Amino acid sequence: MNTDRLWFLVVSGLTILSAIYVGSYREIWDSAIQTATAPFRPAHFDWELCSTLHNQLLDIGWEKANVSRTRDTRSWWEFHWDNNIRNDNGRSTQSMLEELERRFPPDLTRFLKTAQNDNPGDPNWAHFFWGFWGLSWPSEMLDWLDKVDDSSKLYQAGRHGIMLYRTSTEFSRSMGILFGVKENKAFSLWSINWASFDPEKDVYVPLESILQGFLDMVAEKRVEAFPVGYGPPDWTFSDSSPWYRTANYDIVLPITLKAWDRLVETIESKLPNRAPRTPILPAWTNESLSEAGLAPNDRNDEYAFFRAFLSQMRQPRFSYVAPGLRLSLLHERSIQEFNDRDVFDLSKPHMQRRVDNLQSFDFPFLFLRADDKFLTAQQVKWEWPFDRKERFLTGLYLQRSHCYPDGAKLVLPMEVGIHGWARRSDGTRLDQGAWERSRPAGLYDGLYSPGDSHVYYAAQLRLANLLDNWRKMVERGYWKVGKHGVKGGIKVFQEADSWQMWKRYQIDTTW
Repeated sequence: MNTDRLWFLVVSGLTILSAIYVGSYREIWDSAIQTATAPFRPAHFDWELCSTLHNQLLDIGWEKANVSRTRDTRSWWEFHWDNNIRNDNGRSTQSMLEELERRFPPDLTRFLKTAQNDNPGDPNWAHFFWGFWGLSWPSEMLDWLDKVDDSSKLYQAGRHGIMLYRTSTEFSRSMGILFGVKENKAFSLWSINWASFDPEKDVYVPLESILQGFLDMVAEKRVEAFPVGYGPPDWTFSDSSPWYRTANYDIVLPITLKAWDRLVETIESKLPNRAPRTPILPAWTNESLSEAGLAPNDRNDEYAFFRAFLSQMRQPRFSYVAPGLRLSLLHERSIQEFNDRDVFDLSKPHMQRRVDNLQSFDFPFLFLRADDKFLTAQQVKWEWPFDRKERFLTGLYLQRSHCYPDGAKLVLPMEVGIHGWARRSDGTRLDQGAWERSRPAGLYDGLYSPGDSHVYYAAQLRLANLLDNWRKMVERGYWKVGKHGVKGGIKVFQEADSWQMWKRYQIDTTW
């Protein structure tokens, strides 16, 4: 056997062994990451805390709706026990409750005996929270215990659960917050066709983390309750009376400005002596905001948060806020490719009607730029009508959506995730969308994304969360600072796809 052939066989053998080892290594680490990124898992179902949070949310809704005087303070269990209606088969509610008590974990029964009734029978009051009718009825809970479809993913995974809270008609009434009676944990299933749901892989979370998320959204006025009969203000969306999704940024704006100020202060504290002593760019003015496409309009003022943030933000003494991401120069501020209405044919009547029906038209606003890096529509998918744009700049975009006036999206000039380490907030790989996927694949716009939320079906990256993450990267010395700001170049973000550093680039949030 000649030397070349021997060398070929040795190299081939080592390659095969390496592949086998790495494959096994990847499976072990994938399992470890799923555990490490899962929300905190208590040893038992904290039914007392869940009952308290449930009742707090009801307190807010009833008070804001101005119907507190008619409130039924009985528990869910008492309400259904006292009504004791019979179903089509002649079975009484009391007998159903007795069966549920036999089959449920004791703590779940305790929760239902202390969580207050959320269904007063008033046609003007229909929702426990935005998107949720409330706790399911006893007959529905029994159906879930007894009649899970044999072809469903739940059945195949051997799950035994109930739909504890039902979604509203905004989604599918048969879906909602799934509670695993074996796991004593919950999973928000917004639709039976929810593409990314895989009960064998997805992480069930404590029910209290979902209920607390609802209260957090109320505290930040992303979802608000209004008096019955008052009618939704112009800046609310989708009726789940008395709850509405809002574009209110009274609370969100100060939080975001503070996060920006802290990031700027942290970077400036590390600037070398030769750095500029004054801001390098002037503040945004009404004129420059209008030139950038952020002028007020006659309909829902979807740009109000952008204008308020940009006009009030502290102007720094440096250019680069993150590796390879810089503030727009003065002449670049008005260059907003997604604001070209002619490109999207929005000047035509039939297209304008489509926009009017959507109640909003808010283009992705390029806030921080990556130096002259372009992508195509085949590499990053935007929502209609922005998917018509064939070529666009990379960087940090601001894009509002319902409940998220402060929504953000980082579009990088290179893929991140091809090694399978980068993770969303929910612990899934960046490419893990359709449940049948198993191989890692990179994304240009997946880094820092929240993934599937148990609190809100279309969660977005919040700008303040991103700025806080970047501040910590600078504070802890992971990112270095030079004369022009954060150093390193845009490829630094590829660290997020390494086993040593992926956790630094994951934002810990449930919504």
